[in-house]
Amino acid sequence: MPAALHVRACDEAHFIGGAEARESYLSIERLIEAARKSGAECVHPGYGFLVPRMRSSPRPASNPASFSSGPPSQAIRTMGLRDRAKTLMEKARVPVVPGYHGDRQDAKFLKRRLMRSAIRC
Repeated sequence: MPAALHVRACDEAHFIGGAEARESYLSIERLIEAARKSGAECVHPGYGFLVPRMRSSPRPASNPASFSSGPPSQAIRTMGLRDRAKTLMEKARVPVVPGYHGDRQDAKFLKRRLMRSAIRC
């Protein structure tokens, strides 16, 4: 791991666990310990599935690092739901890949839609 390009490019790197997500970056305790060791004042939790855990997890009062940077939990939940994310992006006039993203997501309905669009092509 120390030879990895992303590690070499950093000013500092702190080992937080093995390759399994639950053994490393999903372990809030390990992240807090790494923040404490590094003297970090703030930690950005990223945009993945760690964010909801960090927002709801109790942290010790002695923790010097703030996990408040980054997107709010509601934004993370919305972006995780592809149909809501596309609708939000369309409202903001962001180009999105065309396609159906309505409420009806059952397999039978989607298969019929796919067949109809394939016939038009």
